[in-house]
Amino acid sequence: MLDHINPDFICAGDVVSHIGVSRYAEVFRQDLVKVLKERKDTYFVTSASFGYLLILNHPEIEEKVILIKQSVHNPNYDLHRLFALPYLASTLNIHMLPLAGTFVDKIFIIGCDGKSANKDNEDFWAHAQKAQYHDLVDTGHKCHPTFDVHRQKSTYDRFINSTEESIRAGESLHGKQYVTLQRSNIPVLSGRKISTEWLNEQPVGQPVPLRNYSFTEVSPSSATPVESTESLPIKVGLDCSIEEGDTLRVRGWVLSLPVVDSVRITVNDVEVGYAIKQARPDVLRANPGYYDSSAGFLFLMGLEGQKHCSVVIDFIIENDVVHTMRKHLG
Repeated sequence: MLDHINPDFICAGDVVSHIGVSRYAEVFRQDLVKVLKERKDTYFVTSASFGYLLILNHPEIEEKVILIKQSVHNPNYDLHRLFALPYLASTLNIHMLPLAGTFVDKIFIIGCDGKSANKDNEDFWAHAQKAQYHDLVDTGHKCHPTFDVHRQKSTYDRFINSTEESIRAGESLHGKQYVTLQRSNIPVLSGRKISTEWLNEQPVGQPVPLRNYSFTEVSPSSATPVESTESLPIKVGLDCSIEEGDTLRVRGWVLSLPVVDSVRITVNDVEVGYAIKQARPDVLRANPGYYDSSAGFLFLMGLEGQKHCSVVIDFIIENDVVHTMRKHLG
């Protein structure tokens, strides 16, 4: 199956099935490590707390594991702008949909057909035996005897609600389109099975290159109220500096109503990219009335020996620049 799919990413993060003490979880980890070693272009994307424990026990795959912290309450559709995972249910909503939405607008889903009508199902999911450690499921139940009892209804209900939230908001607010490759019993995915006619009408897109980023915790250096036509003013905390190694660091936070969509960076009159949005709950607590869960931003760029530069920071809402700040460094 892996040879057929040839995945760029593998996602997982279940505390019982993947990081637990059962034979099921042990075999999963063994197979995961084996696959990551054998496939040089396949990476494992997971929640930071899970992946950290995995790396401690398997340091040989450290460079193949991408850790992302769960730190936002709403679905995330662009990990370039906000490198954070949502507090939702299921790896589909926590890892897979944020990852897919980062690179493309048309998202094709397979293997997500929901709860089976078969009452003799071995678990609350109906797993295909060829893609599941079917004979080891009971080892998880024995190691965690109360887990399955308590999760039967609540876990599936949370999954249904999380998927509904992710799909609806992705379509209505972020221009995403979701299609299933087979019939699904999940309410929000039912009726989305792909048709040959629909597929033939779609243009063929180009591959999206992966991007490399570094991330650092941010603290604001100032808060500057700016005039605004909205009921609440724009507030900005900004710190620009040239760090050791000739690295430009632009960091801070911005609050506005409506929220700022993106933070564009221009260096020496050349537009160089956009800052990554980050969760800043401390900023929200200090500024009641605002609700942007990703108020923080961070941008890093190598200056290649330059000791002086001018930086322009544009704050953008719906393609309009609503505020600009300029800094001269060096």
